[in-house]
Amino acid sequence: MALYGAPVWSHRLTCAHRCKTKILSLQRRVAIRMVRGYRTISFEAATLLACFPPLDILAERDARIYDRTRALRQSGESASYPASAFGALRWQETWCARLRGDRYAHKRVVSAILPAFEAWMRRKRRVTFRLTQVLTGHGCFGEYLCKIGREAMAVCHHCEADQDTAQHTLEACPAWTVERQVLV
Repeated sequence: MALYGAPVWSHRLTCAHRCKTKILSLQRRVAIRMVRGYRTISFEAATLLACFPPLDILAERDARIYDRTRALRQSGESASYPASAFGALRWQETWCARLRGDRYAHKRVVSAILPAFEAWMRRKRRVTFRLTQVLTGHGCFGEYLCKIGREAMAVCHHCEADQDTAQHTLEACPAWTVERQVLV
């Protein structure tokens, strides 16, 4: 059966894609609120800062667990399943593999967090507004403000450097020497 000339499976595929897109869009908005970030932050940055794994990865994991559990039950195995039956279903590995891909590896937040991914996910403290700004580069930096049209030039207001970026603030700007020493 066709809907407006298209096969039914095509309609179902586009419907599933639309649902996935809407769910991930909602997840991005929630993650941005969790990290107190600007709405210009990418999905990857927001979810990584919030330690909020992409819901499509979790849904795939749950589907695989369900399939394996069903297969074990149908084969007549015992009600208690060995942990090894689900050992390869770690969502962290899938998420890391996605972030290591060419599409995300160059992003500031991904390159900062990925080397310490496990430790980042285990931490107890929440991300602050300032830390979100520094890690994403979206904040009170001349480069970002110039990019969104709030400043005419990307010059640092503290030291008159040509480019006021998050990296400049972290490493070079003399106005932040005391804070930098505390951080180090």
